[in-house]
Amino acid sequence: MNSNSPNKTHDKFFWQRALSLFIAVSFVILALGCASKNTNDAPGNANISKTTPVVRERPEVEEKKLTIPKERVKEEDTKKIIGFQVLLFSSKTVEGLTKEMAKIKETGANTVIVRVFHNRHDRFYPFINPATDSGVYFNTTHSPVVGDALTPMIEAARANDLSIFAWMTTKYAVYGQGENNLYSYDFKRKEIVPSFGVDLFDDREVTRLVNIYKDLAKYDIDGVLFQDDLVLRHAEGMGNNASKLYGKTISPNSLYVSPYLNAAGTKYYVREYTDEFWKWSAFKSRRLGIVAKRIMAETRKVKPDIKFGVNLSYESTSRPNLALAWLSQDIGEFKADRKNPGVDYFFIMAYHRQMMREKSFKTIDQVAPLMLEIVNNALFVVGKPERLVIKLQVTDWKTGRPVADGELLVVASYLSRLNEISIAFVPFRQDAPLKDVREIVRKSER
Repeated sequence: MNSNSPNKTHDKFFWQRALSLFIAVSFVILALGCASKNTNDAPGNANISKTTPVVRERPEVEEKKLTIPKERVKEEDTKKIIGFQVLLFSSKTVEGLTKEMAKIKETGANTVIVRVFHNRHDRFYPFINPATDSGVYFNTTHSPVVGDALTPMIEAARANDLSIFAWMTTKYAVYGQGENNLYSYDFKRKEIVPSFGVDLFDDREVTRLVNIYKDLAKYDIDGVLFQDDLVLRHAEGMGNNASKLYGKTISPNSLYVSPYLNAAGTKYYVREYTDEFWKWSAFKSRRLGIVAKRIMAETRKVKPDIKFGVNLSYESTSRPNLALAWLSQDIGEFKADRKNPGVDYFFIMAYHRQMMREKSFKTIDQVAPLMLEIVNNALFVVGKPERLVIKLQVTDWKTGRPVADGELLVVASYLSRLNEISIAFVPFRQDAPLKDVREIVRKSER
């Protein structure tokens, strides 16, 4: 048959037209695909038609689920605190108590922080008749009540237009319970033994604490300050409850390297901590944060606007590794997380005379770099400066006497951003250098 026959010519044109149509359609599809890809990558991510094919050069990306971190719980605004923390009032009458509060107000302070717990051998408030030798100073069915000292203190504070914080214990709130529920390692006996305190790994004990704090929140108070016993020292916290939560039995031999007794024969030290020790300490610090946040969450159900503060060692900002080792304390554990608000205030116990003794400083000016470091590092962590409360001591813990006139002014001069941060003077006493306090408050208001 002739190759130029009509049938073959028809077939030739048919396949040429088909090929041309195929090429044209391919270009259209390719163009639409590219347009779709460009639209998807464009700013604003415009809507794409359901019928538009989307070109994906790396299909595995589609299978990877990308999540946006949830926003952290917002912490409410806080006001700047200028306060006095009270260990003991000297007045025997409510009238005298009101006058003592007036002296606090005269310094320019806006807040008073009062002790609402009573450990055995503490001095009693003289304006109440104690009903027991240990317990709390407010009404609750979950602890022995020494007496309702909180009500008259609130009345005296309100009469002087002062905000009032209740200062309360956690680990040492053994009132009405077995006093040795905490477990610690005894280096001398080389075994884990019961020791004084609440087992914060026992949810039943935490529930009891929650109930005590909820009863405290029924009073007309503005806030609560966690006592500095919300810590677990380097040999504390061991026991069955802790082991269950930790996921394995805690072995002291895996934590400490070469424990030894000091020259005075009074205390054990360790030459080094193991990697397991640091994991254990981090676990304990997380537990302390969990306990605090549980207490706060339940208490805020009773009083939604109540503020919380936590006492922290100065090492928590200047030497966080030491705070973690010695106290299982990590300042970050008390900040808000994705589910729970954190504390509103971070009280740093920057007691200058204590630091001088612990650091073997000979002169007060040697404290200056450390004080600056404490404040600056803390501000980096807590954010808003008013949430940082620097605690200054007005009494020498060793001698029991007030610090010398002019000494507080020197210490305050070492504080950065004095006009923004909060300050608490510890403790209030009528013979304290109140003139210096007034001057510091005046400078802080500039």
